Amino acid sequence: MKDLDGRQVEIEVTRVWEENFNSDKRVIINQGGTGSSKTWSVLQIIIGLCWQAYINGETILISIFSTSLPHLKKGAYRDFKQILRKHNLYSDELHNKTDHIYNLFGSEIEFIGLDDPDKARGPRRDYAYLNEANLLTKEHYRQIAQRTREQVFLDLNPSDNHSWVYEMADGGDEDVEVIVSNYKDNPFLSEGEKREIRRLCPTWQKPDGEIIRDWDCEYEENAPDGWIQIGGDYNLWKVYGLGMRGSPQEIIYGSWQKIDWSKAPDPIDCTQIYGIDFGFNAPSSIVECRIRDMNLYARVLLHQSGLLNSQLIEKMQQLGISKEKEIYADAAEPDRIEEIFQAGYNIHPADKSVKDGIDYVKRHNIWVAKDSVSMHKELNAYKWKTDKEGNVLDEPVKLMDHDMDATRYPVYTHSKQPDSFMSTA
Repeated sequence: MKDLDGRQVEIEVTRVWEENFNSDKRVIINQGGTGSSKTWSVLQIIIGLCWQAYINGETILISIFSTSLPHLKKGAYRDFKQILRKHNLYSDELHNKTDHIYNLFGSEIEFIGLDDPDKARGPRRDYAYLNEANLLTKEHYRQIAQRTREQVFLDLNPSDNHSWVYEMADGGDEDVEVIVSNYKDNPFLSEGEKREIRRLCPTWQKPDGEIIRDWDCEYEENAPDGWIQIGGDYNLWKVYGLGMRGSPQEIIYGSWQKIDWSKAPDPIDCTQIYGIDFGFNAPSSIVECRIRDMNLYARVLLHQSGLLNSQLIEKMQQLGISKEKEIYADAAEPDRIEEIFQAGYNIHPADKSVKDGIDYVKRHNIWVAKDSVSMHKELNAYKWKTDKEGNVLDEPVKLMDHDMDATRYPVYTHSKQPDSFMSTA
């Protein structure tokens, strides 16, 4: 392959790329944990397909789908441009930013958000890629597959207890291949990223004080007497660490629905408040909440790592967050709260009572914006801790909870204010 200046391109690949490249199946399902290179590898395959078409004197059309265009922009679309720039294959002249189409070696790669279901019924293409396919519907897949001439690639974190993708993977179809991967398949991950993933691994303390990391889930069902689990979570480790399917879990918010945010109540007709969960290595999260008649409408405005407080304030300004509306933030960060207060925002420390806060939030009918994908993932993973006998404890697993905290803080804390009433503004 040659770059835009005619120089030879050497692309570093992983085992995941090799298995996708060597597959002759019609449907290729990439089931993988965080950082396993599944998305990156499929995008490399797509770039290679365009080069092969060029060598053959042909042009092809490849469509990349996900739940919405904003979701694609934060993930596969951003990764795609990063790969192109890394190998001097990107040019603004080749990029139709209006229609989200890139012309590569004469072929076209288009990015399509499926927030409008009719977009799955578009024109025919040569190849299709369903990014985070478990967030799409089986009908989405049917419409896309029947309009695709060659291969269909799918990827997913296997976080759902049940999914149409699992049914396809387990259905015995000889034209379907499943590639399972995890972070150990990606030699290009940074040590910091590996450490964050390994934090999910269940950790036990033996009676003599020795610490055991259960990398292979050996002790999930049969930990020796006297062992105490002191960290990690088996379900999250299986899904995001090992790329395995999640096991049944005690989900905290078992009942919630997605909503087109344009159908949420207008701020003048409800209580509008905001929550902030601070982070740096972990994501900072800002959630807008609207409450009316015990209906809670939540939308993630920000879910991003690596932000200093000054950058967070700048993001708040860009998001147009009102300086009059009340904001409730993690009370463990008083200095950060004070800095945001000095920037003119009506911010307060949140009541961090976890169990009481969760119980209060659960009294509401919960509606989550369709484009708040990070919150969808957290809701599907957020669960109560259990002891080694499987008894449910009154404490949530403290992992993947940034949007959850940023929702609970304002809803619960505001409800305790003397002049608060949650049904109308």
